[in-house]
Amino acid sequence: MAAFFTSLNDWLWGNILVAALVCCGLWFTWRTRFVQFRMIGEMIRLLGDSVVPSEKGKRHISSFEAFAVSVATRVGTGNMAGVCPTRYQNWRPISTAGNNK
Repeated sequence: MAAFFTSLNDWLWGNILVAALVCCGLWFTWRTRFVQFRMIGEMIRLLGDSVVPSEKGKRHISSFEAFAVSVATRVGTGNMAGVCPTRYQNWRPISTAGNNK
């Protein structure tokens, strides 16, 4: 029975998931009217917009810097949310010198 569920899991997470993700990507591309291709120039302009200081001489946060901070906070939180339960589940008390069990 375990072999059946293993093969079903492999099939679903392999073939079905890839097909579903490709279909969703094509659907979102169509519904947004190919925004990822239409706005490439605007993306590059915004990424380089804050490299040059503003008229007051102050430099503000660029779009890329805001994006990097956003990704860092999400990845860091996700790492803690994944590692903490794993560490708790596999936790073993540290043995002392006189108690080696």
